[in-house]
Amino acid sequence: MTVASISRHGVPRHMAGWWVTGAAGFIGSHLVDRLLNENHSVLGIDDLSRGSRKNLEKSIENANFDLIVRDLRNPGLSERLLQRHGVPDVIVHLAAINGTQWFHDRADDVIDVNLGCTKAVLELSNKYSIRLVYASSPEAFGLATGHSSLPHEASLFENPSRHGRHSYGVAKHLDEIRIQHLVRSSNLDARIIRPHNAYGPRQIDDAGGQVVGIFLRAALRGDPLPIHAPGTQTRAFTWIGDVINAFILAGNLDIGKDGTSLSGCALDITSEDEISIQKLASSLIRIAKGSVDPTLRNTEIVEGHPGDVPRRRGDASSATAKLGWKAETSLEEGLKLCVSAYNH
Repeated sequence: MTVASISRHGVPRHMAGWWVTGAAGFIGSHLVDRLLNENHSVLGIDDLSRGSRKNLEKSIENANFDLIVRDLRNPGLSERLLQRHGVPDVIVHLAAINGTQWFHDRADDVIDVNLGCTKAVLELSNKYSIRLVYASSPEAFGLATGHSSLPHEASLFENPSRHGRHSYGVAKHLDEIRIQHLVRSSNLDARIIRPHNAYGPRQIDDAGGQVVGIFLRAALRGDPLPIHAPGTQTRAFTWIGDVINAFILAGNLDIGKDGTSLSGCALDITSEDEISIQKLASSLIRIAKGSVDPTLRNTEIVEGHPGDVPRRRGDASSATAKLGWKAETSLEEGLKLCVSAYNH
């Protein structure tokens, strides 16, 4: 990494340096790959509790990439990294525990990790005037089914005595509150990105993963796809490459394409491919049949997790206006790419 200057805090500031937390995860590893392809220097931070070195097998060989296997909550870690690697231009904060099964089984860990890691990153970004791109989620709005990017949309969470589903969403909600507070009360330059059901290669496909990964694993093994009852719930799925475009735009742009400030903006990153889970399963089976036994069994309805929202939709119009972003990959094309990648 090339040192470009010395920051006002007396530590080196690197040329075009990006830090990516959660770098070995699904979204993080794809972001690292893209940044390195664009000749940025990248520091990845991941404790590998959910991410995998395999996701970074190509990037690790790149001289412009360093991977730090540590928990962001370790006292003094951020300052030590600054002294060694310099002040970055951008931090993309993706580190979190995700996966619906985890929300119920390990709600305490979900809360501790998601709030603690964000607190550490915010303190660092605020102190050293580092641009922050924060990965939030439509789960920050709980059971609300409206457009989460609209300022009047209210979050809705069920009584916590019922289940732990909202451990993740409430943590994201509180992180957004903390970010907006610092944007208002200090000079923090933070942009909030809410990917809607990102999917693609490297997505976790076990019981603690996400639906496309779980379905794909079952389909290519010839197993029935497990649909959480009732199966009529809808989501809008967004191809990982399109999601990565949004994070890079949010990190690179000083001001929005519409001439307004990006600091404090919360943007839905979503396709218009809203589809029921039943229809998603049918589409994936149809596409996968060209790669596996054509007698592939279809689906089975299984008991779902409590707190599942019946409809999740976003509004990408603000992302289009401010970032010049839009989803470019159809669900059909994206699922074909997933099947192809899974087979290789």
